[in-house]
Amino acid sequence: SPPAATSLPDSSSAQDAGNASPPPASLWPTCALKIKRNWIDLILDGTKTWELRSANTKLRGRIALAATRTSFLLEDVEIVDSVQLSAADFHANVSKHCVRDADTTAQALNYKTLFAWQLASPRRYVTPTPYPNPGTAVVWVVLRSPVEVFAGTRITPSTPSTQSSPAAPG
Repeated sequence: SPPAATSLPDSSSAQDAGNASPPPASLWPTCALKIKRNWIDLILDGTKTWELRSANTKLRGRIALAATRTSFLLEDVEIVDSVQLSAADFHANVSKHCVRDADTTAQALNYKTLFAWQLASPRRYVTPTPYPNPGTAVVWVVLRSPVEVFAGTRITPSTPSTQSSPAAPG
């Protein structure tokens, strides 16, 4: 399981992409979730506010998102809740999890239990941030030295968000 995530200030204090100072080193995420790039893009633009998983998470706070098959962090996001879903919840909330194709739907509904990790406040990095990617990490990567990992990272200035707060299923 991942280490406790760190809470970061809301990104509404927009930073100038070229000249702003990054958040204080102690406020960078200490873990990263490995996820496919297409899902990262949907999370970033606020379309995907639920990440579907076969296990619950007690983790709350900011985590980095690592593109699978790369050694780059592209953004970070807050996990604000985790709720178990029924098949009816899954079908009623496609707009939140964005799973629309038959194969991925079948995979999700085949889980013994299905959870929606509710996400909020995504922040894209101006340039992808390299990180030590151990070959053994499948889901979580522990960022043992966030100060070093994020030393040159800048956050893209925030834009007005159309996403609302995540809500419970149903």
